[in-house]
Amino acid sequence: GQDVEIESEVVKNNVNISLNAKINAILIGKNGRSLQGINTLLRQVINSTFKRRFYVMVDINNYKQDRYQKLKNIGRRVAKTVQRTKVAASLDPMPNDERRIIHKELSGMKNIRTESEGQGNNRHLKIFYEESKE
Repeated sequence: GQDVEIESEVVKNNVNISLNAKINAILIGKNGRSLQGINTLLRQVINSTFKRRFYVMVDINNYKQDRYQKLKNIGRRVAKTVQRTKVAASLDPMPNDERRIIHKELSGMKNIRTESEGQGNNRHLKIFYEESKE
């Protein structure tokens, strides 16, 4: 058998589930696709069972936590370039939870505005320069 440690926490509408598993590569999948599928499936099951909206986050061996940190760093780096050049930049397509992390991270940056653009799997984040309204 495979050993898997599971921790869960529910705070308001947030359901956080953390797994530590030896078979993490299978559960995470290429570019996190399997993990994204697990998150989507679990969110749908929980939301339909309880008839209300929950934000569900399943993380395996801190994959999502590490990924979010990388995305914050990329977002800040690109935003600084946008501040310097005043030219908008688009990031690669990514799932909504990852776009949300970057939106939040950049929301306090001076002269920076973010928007999600595109449809479905091509939905991506665009970072714009915006003059201060002072």
